[in-house]
Formats: sequence, structure tokens, C-alpha cells
Amino acid sequence: MPSVPEELKKYMLHVDIRYDDVPVEVYVAFPESLEDENVRKKLREAWLSGNRYHYVALKLMKTNVTEMVFRPLRVEINWRLGDVALVPPCQIPVLLPKTVVWSLGNDIEDICRTFNDYLYVRAVKREKKLFAAEIKPLKATVDREKAREILDKVPLSPAEILVYGLGIEANAKMLQLYIPRLLSWFKGEDGRPLHIAQFTLPNTGKTTFGLRCETIWNWEYFNEVPTLPRLVMDARGGRLGSVFLRDGLIFDEFDKWGLMRNRVEQLYEVLLTGMEQGKWTRGTTSAFASVPDIPRLIPVLFFGESH
Repeated sequence: MPSVPEELKKYMLHVDIRYDDVPVEVYVAFPESLEDENVRKKLREAWLSGNRYHYVALKLMKTNVTEMVFRPLRVEINWRLGDVALVPPCQIPVLLPKTVVWSLGNDIEDICRTFNDYLYVRAVKREKKLFAAEIKPLKATVDREKAREILDKVPLSPAEILVYGLGIEANAKMLQLYIPRLLSWFKGEDGRPLHIAQFTLPNTGKTTFGLRCETIWNWEYFNEVPTLPRLVMDARGGRLGSVFLRDGLIFDEFDKWGLMRNRVEQLYEVLLTGMEQGKWTRGTTSAFASVPDIPRLIPVLFFGESH
């Protein structure tokens, strides 16, 4: 834990838990888990149920009710039948009754944004299918007044405050390392996102930062070159890719992209056009689905190792 200035400490949440495969922001969404090991264990079981097929499949052989925490891989909506299904990383769809769907937001756009972020779901097995009995969005809310109070009362720069907020000592070396990364969280004067590339030595926290962006900002972290179906759209099933589901992209190990020349060549023009114009297209479509003509200006952060 870094040595935090007293003026800032009162605004920070003390997180002193052993690292495991559950993102720390999931624990933060359930503050009681930070103090109670039993709550933390229960939350970890919910995370495993939402993200590992074999775990939840065996669990459902024993019980008809399971708690799950996950970020949906995709959302399948059949407007003719009125069916909505969330597909979590464990690949077992969770069906949503209409009453649950309309409880997730004030309008259609709000509901769609909720589908794209982390969720807590209490699911019930019925007729060999899973139905959501309860859903709780885990996305954080923005408190602008508190943010302004911190900026006014804490004698630190905004960059120092953000670095401390990530649980890192905001010394000169860390600021030099993290300021380029933090810039990707902001927009320019014209309202467009800032695309950043950073090359550093190994073991400088790039992966950790990428995963934090996933849970904080609903970004997508890639540690290899993505395929066009995953990035833009899988035309065979009409499934939208990451650029339409996430609010930012992080490409790690960018220095190794030259080793996957064929895939990079397919991706290159699509990526450049998307970053500049917010228009994401791909060459193939099907009779059942086409890429949405919706501008998506989202930040892109490239990480690589310097040699």
C-alpha cells in the first residue's frame, strides 16, 4: 500500500485483500466483502459461476439456484418472441423475463449500456434453462461534487490523485509511466478520444492497468491480435464485436504484431478507419446481418515492450 497523503486518505477505500482471479472492482462493488471473508468467498463463487463453464455446470447438477457475476459476451434479443438472453463467459445463456429487462434502466439506451457492463445475477434453473430472478448492475456512479471537492481540498495534481487512486505511489517515476496511460481516459478539446501508444520495459503494470480499465470503464483488453469477427462483427450469427459493446480498446504486446502478419493486414485498415472516423466495417456480411452504421469514436491504447 502506498504512503497516501492524509488529505487524500479520507476519500479512499482501504482494500487489503489477497489477490485472486476476481477483479478488485467486483469486491469494491460489494463493500462488505472487503471486511468479511465469508462474503468474499461467496462472491468468488459467483464469479466462477459466471466465468467458468465446468464450475457452473457441476454446480447446476446439485442446485437449482446460482449466483453469478460476469460481463456478458453478447446479448441475444428476439423481438418477435420477446426473448432476451445474456451469454456470459461460461457460455450458458441466462434468459431475462420482460419485467427484469425493463427494471434495468430508465430508457432503451440505458438498458443497452447496462447489458454491456458487469452484472450480478441470481439465476434459477427451470426446464433445463437458466432464468434471471434478480439482476444488479455493478457499474460505478459518478459523483462530480465529490470529485470537485477532492480537487479543491487535496494539495496534489489531478494526475497524482488518479495514480494514488489506482493504489500506486505517485512519485516522479510512476507519474512518468502512468500519465500517458491516464491520457487515454480523456478526450481532446474537439471531444474526440485520445489514442495512445506506450512502449516500456517488461513488468511495468501494463496488464494490470488494462484489466482495471475493463472493470472501471467497460473497455476490452487484448493480449493478442484480435480477429475481425471478434473486433467488429461475426456475420454468421449477427453478433456484434468489441467496438460496439465496449467503450475503449487496449492492445497489449503491440510490438509482437509483426509475427502475425496475415491477421494484422486484415485488421490494419479497419482499425485506422475506426480510430479516425469512428466507422467500423469489415468486408464480409451475411443476408441476416450487416455491420451497424453507427459512429463509435472510442479510445485505443497500444502497449508494447521497448527493446
